[in-house]
Amino acid sequence: MLLLLSLGVLSRAACTTKFFSLPAVRYGPHVYMLETQSADDICRWMGYSKSGAIKETTLHILGLPVSAITMKPFEINKDRSARILVAVECLKAGQKACTMDKDGNIGTGNKGKNNFGDYNIGDWNIGSSNKGNLNWEGVPATPQEGLPAVPQEGLPAASQEGLPAAPQEGVASTSHG
Repeated sequence: MLLLLSLGVLSRAACTTKFFSLPAVRYGPHVYMLETQSADDICRWMGYSKSGAIKETTLHILGLPVSAITMKPFEINKDRSARILVAVECLKAGQKACTMDKDGNIGTGNKGKNNFGDYNIGDWNIGSSNKGNLNWEGVPATPQEGLPAVPQEGLPAASQEGLPAAPQEGVASTSHG
């Protein structure tokens, strides 16, 4: 069973795109983070047209004992240097991606610098309503229940082994789509 996991939807007042933090999928009993090249695929899967801005890191930096997955073609990647999505902006057909303000923020109501989301107070936050610096809106430690199932027709069997955790070092921001 392949399930979408996302630990936060960040809506925006001034900009009407949607942001999803820590997008991941559950395939069988395991959780997989999404590789950056799956940004458009995950947005389309959730009913949007394409992706806009993304935040990315590597499996090594994220430090969770998970592997990465690419949605098209469906492949599991255990390489700790795999580039994964930390957050993605999803756009409806005809929508334009939100632009960064003079302080490097992408989102609405941020007070600080380099925030990705809404109503953050501080610097370098990913998510919504964070206070302080360098906060992420949560990390999926275990699979979430009650999420919509995605059909697996045509998906290959996948290796299910986890990997050891590594220390967190940083997150990069890029434009995608």
